[in-house]
Amino acid sequence: MGSKRKLRASTSCQAEGTSSESGIDRFSDLPEEVAHHILSFLNFKDYTRVGALSKRCREIHLSAPEMDFGAISEVIIMNEKTIKALYQEGSKPTRIWDKIQNLSIHCESLNNKLVPAVVSLLRRMPNLNILCIKTSCEKLAPEKASHFGNEYWKLQNLAFIYQLKEVSIENSYGSNEIEFARYILDHARNLRKMVIAYRDQNAPSKIVGMVNRCNRISTPVVIIRRI
Repeated sequence: MGSKRKLRASTSCQAEGTSSESGIDRFSDLPEEVAHHILSFLNFKDYTRVGALSKRCREIHLSAPEMDFGAISEVIIMNEKTIKALYQEGSKPTRIWDKIQNLSIHCESLNNKLVPAVVSLLRRMPNLNILCIKTSCEKLAPEKASHFGNEYWKLQNLAFIYQLKEVSIENSYGSNEIEFARYILDHARNLRKMVIAYRDQNAPSKIVGMVNRCNRISTPVVIIRRI
């Protein structure tokens, strides 16, 4: 039982938290050669489960050349807590982030506190082809998710925008998601499809207006639907 507890992590990309049941990062206590040996056997999903928990795991990848997963086309799901933890720690980008092509972000909303963390995450993924943002917030004061406009996104110089092909964004009750969608439509030259889903009954007119006003650099299929 003891050994199982040491390696059990409830902090995978698909989990709802970022700490083990005891809150202790035991992986960081392992000798470097042992840590390298363990990581060399992991596939990407298992690596992410450990990496979300252990900052040392993410950093050790820089000196572990045998960890080469190739292009990662499977969907990688990251929740809000994990994204914020990565942002707060300020961990350095590694080659593994460059491999990710399909990302799904699960959060309550693209609120004002989360946006900078999402920008930091996307900056590490220059080869992203598919992006999905799923929100779960049923009630939210619009001002808590309405701070970041199109000009903000343009200033971020995000490399992934040129590789993006498919996007799905769920709008909560603010304008952050809509402005992000506008930025993508304006700059994603290889975009083929965008789905914008909404909860607020007043959202359709705002979304349609945004789509009509933007200077689309490509000719994607744009679908607007209710959640």
